[in-house]
Amino acid sequence: MLTRESLQLKSGDLTEVLCYQPDGTDVPDMIASLWDMVIRPRDPWISRVETLYFSRMLAGELAETNDDVSYSIWLDGRPAAHVAMQRARNYREAGLVSYVMTDPDFRGMGLCHLLMERMMDDFWAEGGSYALLGTGNPVAHAIYRQYGFGDYNGHVMRYLSDTVQADNVDADYFAHHGPAVARPGGWGDAPRVAWLYAKPSEWFVKDYLEALYGHPAIEHTRCGSVLPSMMVNTEERGGGLWVLETGDRRLVGAATLTYFDQTGQSTAPVIDFLVVPDYLGQADTLLHCAIGAAETTGARFVRAYLAACDTEKADIVQQMGFRHEALLEGQFRAGDDACDLHVYTYVL
Repeated sequence: MLTRESLQLKSGDLTEVLCYQPDGTDVPDMIASLWDMVIRPRDPWISRVETLYFSRMLAGELAETNDDVSYSIWLDGRPAAHVAMQRARNYREAGLVSYVMTDPDFRGMGLCHLLMERMMDDFWAEGGSYALLGTGNPVAHAIYRQYGFGDYNGHVMRYLSDTVQADNVDADYFAHHGPAVARPGGWGDAPRVAWLYAKPSEWFVKDYLEALYGHPAIEHTRCGSVLPSMMVNTEERGGGLWVLETGDRRLVGAATLTYFDQTGQSTAPVIDFLVVPDYLGQADTLLHCAIGAAETTGARFVRAYLAACDTEKADIVQQMGFRHEALLEGQFRAGDDACDLHVYTYVL
């Protein structure tokens, strides 16, 4: 669905803002120009997996699970600025701000400000309470602060609506909210997965193959790329992503099964998982999903790569029947801290 609305620029001139909400049916011709401006294929600025997400979003391929909206301003017959809000169709409280771009020819006109204001007004009016974004750009950082985003963890910033009332938002959101169930992860989980992995954790290794770590000396830089990377690994190399979801659709855990490759290492995929403290008792539910998927693809082993300091995580895999197989000394270093890598193996 594509709508056009009048918009007044700082100069006083009138133009249009295009709001495109892919629904899987009519795909407007304008998306080719929009893709070219945002992705900047001759000067790429985002990862391959984020490019893939944006391409599928514009083409309406994610519309079944996603309620993403693209906002753009067009000047002189071409896109001048763009921003997107990613959300799941069945969970509109959490969003992910992404693909913020202004064409260099139109910078200094306040276009990003206008789009951010328009988008965040919509997000709040439609029941949005939490939104994340990632930036290492100090100029962009200052802009986002004007629209309610505050520093969260490393490059990740977070917006909280006026309806969120908690002294510790993370502790409140990820507290026990009744039993959770495991299900396959999907593209619509991008905002909640980004939050789960951006949240400060007591575990050093959040996901070994994704190089996601929890340590004060390691700056958290990833946000929008986390879920797309996991999904693309699933599609291109096999494996899977599963999430632990509460009855009110909060994601409180995730597990990945990833193959290094499907040629010489097709029998030994790697398992990893991240579960919030109040749901550790259900971590085995996620591991069972991953192990079961490995069995159906003919794997002989499942391996977990854990930091020696992550004793809680090691206890979980050992209770599941993983055996300790190897130790690599000094594999991890963060600031003044160093720890070994332990390899655990589950025989199928």
